[in-house]
Amino acid sequence: MKQTDILILAKKIAEQYGYTLPKITFNKRLKFTTGKCYKFLNWIELNLDFCLNNNEEIISGLIKHELAHMKYFDHGDQWKKEVIRMDTIPLFCTAKMNRMINDGVWTCDINYPYQYVCPNGHISRKKMPIKEKSSCGSCSKYYDEKYLLKLI
Repeated sequence: MKQTDILILAKKIAEQYGYTLPKITFNKRLKFTTGKCYKFLNWIELNLDFCLNNNEEIISGLIKHELAHMKYFDHGDQWKKEVIRMDTIPLFCTAKMNRMINDGVWTCDINYPYQYVCPNGHISRKKMPIKEKSSCGSCSKYYDEKYLLKLI
């Protein structure tokens, strides 16, 4: 979507769900997140690459996600209820995990050329190849040989 279309969409969503529209900017240097909410500055920053390469449905979900952070800082129960009230799925969307909604299913699909899979089938996409052994972050908080990532 174009930046101007995203700003119009954000205004529409904010009005529809009773929010005051915060300042919205785009940042092409965001690498590990699709959006950031600066609640006390009344400002939302969006990942420019993510926004330019996704459709209205996905961008709408991102805007709702960040607007909910204007009321609730973390991803706790109150934040989840707020996101559900705005008719979207309360998921955490980070470019690092490369997650997007595709046909209603939460999948990985940002064009990172290196794709890895763990023994449990979790997909991890990377911009650069992994230089050292790495394990799946979904399966284990810490490095664990049982969950080594393999290049696919």
